[in-house]
Amino acid sequence: MIITEQTKIKDIIDNYPNSVYFFKNLGLNNLEEPKSPMRLLSLKSISEIKKINLDTLIKQLNEYLRIETNKTDITLIENNKIGDIKVYGVLPCPVRVPLLEKLNESINEFEEKNNITVEVNLESASKGLGWLKDSINFTDEKTIPDIIISAGFEFLFSENAQKRIKDGFFKDCFPDEINEDFKYINIKDRYSALSVFSVVPAIFMINEEELEGEKIPESWEELLFGNYTNKVSIPVGDFDLFNSILLHMYKDFGMDGISKLKDIMFKSLHPTVAVKTQQMKNSNKPAVTVMPYFFSKMVRSLNSVKIIWPKDGAIISPIFALIRKDSAEKIKPIIDAIFSKEVGEILSHNGLFPSLHKDVKNSLLEPAKFKWIGWDYILENDTESLINKLDKEFSDFVGVA
Repeated sequence: MIITEQTKIKDIIDNYPNSVYFFKNLGLNNLEEPKSPMRLLSLKSISEIKKINLDTLIKQLNEYLRIETNKTDITLIENNKIGDIKVYGVLPCPVRVPLLEKLNESINEFEEKNNITVEVNLESASKGLGWLKDSINFTDEKTIPDIIISAGFEFLFSENAQKRIKDGFFKDCFPDEINEDFKYINIKDRYSALSVFSVVPAIFMINEEELEGEKIPESWEELLFGNYTNKVSIPVGDFDLFNSILLHMYKDFGMDGISKLKDIMFKSLHPTVAVKTQQMKNSNKPAVTVMPYFFSKMVRSLNSVKIIWPKDGAIISPIFALIRKDSAEKIKPIIDAIFSKEVGEILSHNGLFPSLHKDVKNSLLEPAKFKWIGWDYILENDTESLINKLDKEFSDFVGVA
């Protein structure tokens, strides 16, 4: 399929169903509905609505579709192997293929040297964690892979998963010396069980034309309590990042923070409003878009758009591994590959997912601070019930059930 500026979302999703996640990360939701008016938008219209450089948008979309096409072949190859060692989990969509290619080099070498078969099942993060949770029973250690890789912390909400973390079943194998960018936040957990090796930061994209004279928000507090009613697009389609944002806002500002999130939520692009492409050019647009740092690549060349790294820190969603303590020594070469500088550079340089590897130079924007809720808050509270409560409140507020 040839992608042009006039190609419509509908045609892209019909040919590449998983591309819906690409558009969701741009703040376009409810695209799964066949009759959604949003599906009739062209890429040119999206670039104008979101203030994204059109050429960059098409280039990024083509790269995403290339990865989606290639990953099917790689996944089929990997899933056909039944191994003595199991590596399961999810990888960030934009860098999944190069990460698999790099890891496969080390895994193939490990298999040949040790006469051991490694079963690799690393899906795209866009697929979610449902399949992984269905395949693992934390009360039965025979079902627990040697390595589990996860983006976000939804995987840790269950009582049985947390019990395994707290009883020493998993081992943090990431080196104690971490990247300077992370040294002022406590990214390690008290049980030495979670091996965090990268993060997904949330930053602000500002459309100055839509601010209508309001001050540019420079922090999460300014965003919540400034005069931005119905002006902010929130990444509700990115569940890992959205959950992290909800938890951080609740921890810092309580239910008042969740209520403020309702007030600032941008509603004008709800798909129940029938809008044609030409009409969209003159429609209201979000003044602020909260989005993964990766997508800032698309807009840096536009004069009317500014990328803001919050001065109180970019809220992060962690990318981490759970490694069985009883397997750690045997599979050390695989662990070393996952936590290598080469993998860190793929994550950081290709995907703008900052790496914790001490020798990786992360490309961050000033003030380059991270905002992290801490593992204690997640593991020592009933986070599952809290997330369900906050999701419900947020859905009630903004109608995104």
